[in-house]
Amino acid sequence: MSLILGIESSCDETAASVVEDGFKVLSSEVASQIAKHAVHGGVVPELAAREHLKALSPVVSGALKQAGVSLKDISAIAVTQGPGLIPALLVGLNYAKGLSQINHLPQLGEWMPERAMRMSRGGTHEWCLALSATGLQFPFEYKYVVVDETSGELTEWEGGANRLSPSGLMQQNQVLVIQDTEVRLKADRWKAAGVVIPVFSLRSEQSQGVGDFSDLARMAKWAHSVGMTVVQLLPVNDTTQTGSWTDCYPYSSISIYALHPMYVD
Repeated sequence: MSLILGIESSCDETAASVVEDGFKVLSSEVASQIAKHAVHGGVVPELAAREHLKALSPVVSGALKQAGVSLKDISAIAVTQGPGLIPALLVGLNYAKGLSQINHLPQLGEWMPERAMRMSRGGTHEWCLALSATGLQFPFEYKYVVVDETSGELTEWEGGANRLSPSGLMQQNQVLVIQDTEVRLKADRWKAAGVVIPVFSLRSEQSQGVGDFSDLARMAKWAHSVGMTVVQLLPVNDTTQTGSWTDCYPYSSISIYALHPMYVD
């Protein structure tokens, strides 16, 4: 028995169906976007694509449930490639590709974190994994996940787009080494509101008009009064080269150790 999962996203309807042996329809799920586009007087391609993104997973899940099968039972996936709205078609096509990878790569855990292969520490900030290429279909998509070593529970999925392996067939006894960039994990980033200013731009009635360090205290007091917590200064190194006003450019320093003489007050 052959089961085909069909996916349609060419216009303003998201649809999925499971067909047995090429002719017996086991299920059919459709999500319409008519109400979304009615206010615009026609189908808006970008809006249609966004709605397909929201609807595809529940529509496909509904089709599988209605047919009484799971993704593992699917023999192949058919998806509309055209004609249709390009943004909408791309959503369905990429979704189908993702499902295909999930369905046909049990070696990598079929996108289920609890079945993900564990990597071993190879060195400082380096993790390694040896994997048999037998049965792998190149190229394939994959991602990294973080799993708690004690409980085995998923901590975090890697962000960004899926990674893609090199394409092409491997030969007998050939070794393929994939060296990836750093894992894209969420980082606790400190954020603050502030102002960036070159010292030479500071002006006050008490300064000489070219930017004095004594004005920094006044600048910091003002920043605090408006709710800012950071004052970042541009370089104050010696930039004396021509003896003209152009020497005030802060990034043309002649030394990273010498303070610009105009700041000596």
